[in-house]
Amino acid sequence: VGTRRAGKTSLLHQLELLTERDASPWVPLIWDMQGCETSGDLSDELYVSIEDAHRRFEDCGISVRSFAGLDASVMLERLSESIRVAGKQLLLMADEVEVLLRIAKFEPAWVIRLHAALSSDNHKTVLTSTQLLANLNRVCVGDDQLPFLQNFSVIHLWKLEPDVAAALVEQRQSEEPLVV
Repeated sequence: VGTRRAGKTSLLHQLELLTERDASPWVPLIWDMQGCETSGDLSDELYVSIEDAHRRFEDCGISVRSFAGLDASVMLERLSESIRVAGKQLLLMADEVEVLLRIAKFEPAWVIRLHAALSSDNHKTVLTSTQLLANLNRVCVGDDQLPFLQNFSVIHLWKLEPDVAAALVEQRQSEEPLVV
């Protein structure tokens, strides 16, 4: 969770870079939810994200075209299971997740199904959002009224002071570069 321009998307791209190596047990996927207004929009955008990263999935023996036209929750379940069978694990990174607030008003049952897919033990999920993310807890999931974010740890990103930001970019924080 962080304010606009706090580096949330950059953090996801750094995670993607670190995990897309052959020796990594992870297969990263960034799903940008920005601008989506319906479950159909989110499903389409997830498919586009999978298409953009098609080489990673083809390396696991997965046909990207087999996901065309599927609902996002079904795509996630099938993708994470296929990656697991290939001996790796999906690292799903969803950006701009606050769009789910708007979608939950009109399609609450769909958001509940998505929650189940995002919370699956078959993959790891990282969500990024502004402070509005906390409002997702008002979207209850299932008969037991489980708050949406109960299965997620919330970490707040803070703005770096200019000298600390420069040290990070120049990698002066240690003798060995920490950022690749």
